[in-house]
Amino acid sequence: SGNIKLGKRVHINSCCVLYSGNGILIGNNVLVAANCTFAPVNHEYKSTTLKIIDQGHAESKGGIVIEDNVWIGANCVLLDGSHIGEGSVIAAGSIVRGICNDKSLYGGNPLKLIKITTSFDVIWPRSPWLAFDASKKNEGVPVEDRVAHHFFPIIPLLPTPEITILPF
Repeated sequence: SGNIKLGKRVHINSCCVLYSGNGILIGNNVLVAANCTFAPVNHEYKSTTLKIIDQGHAESKGGIVIEDNVWIGANCVLLDGSHIGEGSVIAAGSIVRGICNDKSLYGGNPLKLIKITTSFDVIWPRSPWLAFDASKKNEGVPVEDRVAHHFFPIIPLLPTPEITILPF
């Protein structure tokens, strides 16, 4: 459809590029780290008699869908047809071009399933952004939150800036 729809509490870090193409739907409570590219569109290139620039765009593979409670690491590329399930994490530097199941950790190029979690708390600890205080050396922080901070860095949650979206 070419629309970009953002849910509540979506935080998109600096230098991210979102092309509207075949549409982007982002659920609630989603974190997108710096330098990510969302490209829900492809150029056609199959004709040998036409220049690529004259072939237009390929048929849609469904745009990009990111369900609720997802974290996308830095420098990721999401292509047309990407669908990231609820509670999943995409490791930094990954290229996504298909379906990622719920509550799973994916990474790499080609993208591979790294881990399936059986508990939502493994992906999102009780207070991953607020529980850690280096001056107190984790005093009073539950062990599961302490361990999670070695995997989940502290990311300041700043208000999402106003975004001007131009059609592709």
